Amino acid sequence: MNKLAIVVLNWNGENIIQKCINSLLKQSYENFKIVVVDNNSKDNSKDILSKLADKNKDKIHIIYNSRNSGFAGGVNIGIKHAIKNKFDGIALFNNDATADRDWLKNLNKVLINK
Repeated sequence: MNKLAIVVLNWNGENIIQKCINSLLKQSYENFKIVVVDNNSKDNSKDILSKLADKNKDKIHIIYNSRNSGFAGGVNIGIKHAIKNKFDGIALFNNDATADRDWLKNLNKVLINK
């Protein structure tokens, strides 16, 4: 079973990040970790993310940037973390989206068929 990383970039997403993360935590595919890169948010995002990570230590890893690195810079930090930690696949997911329960399972099917 592939070990997958879901990289989510966040910047000032206090009104959307919890819904996004909760949808990812409900995935039917179980061998994954959510890597949230917070791009130096100035709102309450960091507190929300900390609480989510404390409750889901085995599923969420948070990287707090000291500056806003933009989209490419932020997701690249998450991708580098996933590569360093030897994940078999990496998916990017927007913080304003929510995932269907089988989203990751279906994505993994594509990886297996390659």
